[in-house]
Amino acid sequence: MVNFNLVFLLSLPFALTSAFAPNPAQTRTSVGHTPSFAFVCKAPKKDTALLAGSDLSDDQIKDLSDDQIKDLSDDQIKSIVARTLLKNDVTDVDADAIFKYIEIPVKEYGTGVSASSSVELYSDVEIQGSCELAKFNFAIEAVSLAMQAVGMPSSAGKKVAKILAKRAQKRLLKEMKKIAKDHFGSPNPVNIAAGLFKILQIIIGDIGFSELLSVVQKNVGIFDFIQIAALLAAYFATGGGALALKLALITPQLIDVVEAAIAVSNDC
Repeated sequence: MVNFNLVFLLSLPFALTSAFAPNPAQTRTSVGHTPSFAFVCKAPKKDTALLAGSDLSDDQIKDLSDDQIKDLSDDQIKSIVARTLLKNDVTDVDADAIFKYIEIPVKEYGTGVSASSSVELYSDVEIQGSCELAKFNFAIEAVSLAMQAVGMPSSAGKKVAKILAKRAQKRLLKEMKKIAKDHFGSPNPVNIAAGLFKILQIIIGDIGFSELLSVVQKNVGIFDFIQIAALLAAYFATGGGALALKLALITPQLIDVVEAAIAVSNDC
């Protein structure tokens, strides 16, 4: 397991709290069990039989509208989260813990509610010269990789990455050269996971975890959003170790990020 500085993340505004930390005194909770539940929802008549059943599968949920998915019970959302964690080999944190940090963003999906509507999000820093351009492009590639690791399509992940990199631009430009040198010298999933963890810490430190999820939700459907939000929270909860395992499965994308990091070394 990769030993990243989760304590730093937990001190950030809007970020995940110490409730994520596993309690050694408790028996480890398996996320593989899918709870049974009864479903009550305002749904078209043709969907009544399906929605009244228990243990809806992911395929059945995909066939629902966004409004119907928003009307799912907490237990049903937790069931989606549990299956998402299990499919991605995240076993060190349970669905109940993750649900606490995605419940409000899920319920606010599509409402246009922003956690930082009164906060200036965009930096006015002008990118000057090849060095700063290389660092900014590297930040976009790195964040895009993180988004792909949590299940976003590459085009949507790149769009989200550009927005997030812009919003945290000022601090990212200060930190990216060192991060590139320390963590992106080769396509090593463990080292790269540590680097991505630091980059996302910077972004969350600037705009907050809720605002990060707000950017994501504007670019995916609600079912995908639940899964992506759950994985983002879980990767932080496990200190990035599960993220390293995921990165090992997408080696071609790792090479793209390493090349962007090399450009930083060459231009700076």
